[in-house]
Amino acid sequence: MTDKIRVDMADLTLAEMAEVGETVGETLDVALAGPRQPLAVAAVAWVVRRRSDPTFTYEAAKQLRLGDIEMIGADAHPEAPGASNGASPQPSPASGVSTPSTS
Repeated sequence: MTDKIRVDMADLTLAEMAEVGETVGETLDVALAGPRQPLAVAAVAWVVRRRSDPTFTYEAAKQLRLGDIEMIGADAHPEAPGASNGASPQPSPASGVSTPSTS
């Protein structure tokens, strides 16, 4: 695969979310957090790629590598060593002496 499939979870339609759930046998949020996560990621990539390529199949999506997919948005994205969701890390609290509140 030459082009990454960019999946913005916020851009999924409700129908696409339902279709992913039907495909993997449980709701998208549950599937993305459990042992069916790889199948859910494949299903999401499938419905997104199918927008531009109606011949793209779920079976083809299951052959993708994590590097073939860029998932952004929402908290539902695959956790893999070295994977990036494109977001910057949260800043650390400033160093210095902590002063208790007087209120």
